[in-house]
Amino acid sequence: MAKLPPLRPPRLDFARFRLSPRRRLLLIIGAIFLAAVAWRGMQYRKAERQAFHPASEVSRIEYAASRARSWRVSTIGTLRGMPFRTDQDVVCPYESQTVTYIGSKGKETVAEQLIVTRDTVYAREGNDPWTAQASPAKGVCGKGLMAGPSSLIETLQSWGASADLRPVPGSEAAQRHCQLWGFYYGGSPLPMATICLEPELQLPVELENGPLRVEYSRWNEIGGIAPPDMSESPQAPAGAPR
Repeated sequence: MAKLPPLRPPRLDFARFRLSPRRRLLLIIGAIFLAAVAWRGMQYRKAERQAFHPASEVSRIEYAASRARSWRVSTIGTLRGMPFRTDQDVVCPYESQTVTYIGSKGKETVAEQLIVTRDTVYAREGNDPWTAQASPAKGVCGKGLMAGPSSLIETLQSWGASADLRPVPGSEAAQRHCQLWGFYYGGSPLPMATICLEPELQLPVELENGPLRVEYSRWNEIGGIAPPDMSESPQAPAGAPR
C-alpha cells in the first residue's frame, strides 16, 4: 500500500513554503497511494464474483467512530526503500497535529509538521522555523476518521461494493486484541485488505492494504492541541497533546 499522506486543510495558501526535496517526496507518496488505490479498485471490479458485503458491519464502525471526540491515526509504510510514519492527532471539532517522520526506527527524522487550531495553521518543514497563517475554522472532524485522502468509511464502502467482507480466522488477530475482518475478491482464499476491530466497541484498530498499514489509537484521550512556541528550538515536534 502506498503512503497515506498527512491531512491538510483545503485551499490553504502555502506558496511561501519552499518545495524542498522532502516536500516533493511527500507529494509523490500521496500520488502513488491514489494511483495504487485506483488500480486496485479496477482490478477488483474485473474479477468475476457474486459477493455479499454486510453493510451493517461498516455501519457499526461508522457509528462507533462518530461518537469519538479525539483520536490518533498513524500511517506506516515504505517508499523506494525509505520507511516513513505519519502521526495525526485529532481533537474535534477544530484541532489537529500531523507529524511525518522519515527513516528507520531509531533513526527517524522529522520531515514535516502541521498544527491546526481554531483560527490558525502552523507549519514547519524539517528544522525550518515555524510559519503561521490565519485560517477560518472549518472543522477537522466533518468526514470522521481518515484513511489517506478519503475517509475510512468511504474507503470501506468502496472496497465492500465489490467484495465479500467477513471475519478472518486465526491466532494473529487474537494477538492484536481485535477481530480481524477481510475483504475477499474474486473467490480468492486470502483477503486483499483487512481491518481489525476492537470487539466490544467496534472501533478500528488497524487497516492494512498492501504494504501500507494505518493504526487508530488514543480514542478520547487527547484533551487538546497546543500551538507551537514560535521561538522554540526545532529539535523535537511541538504542540504535544495535553
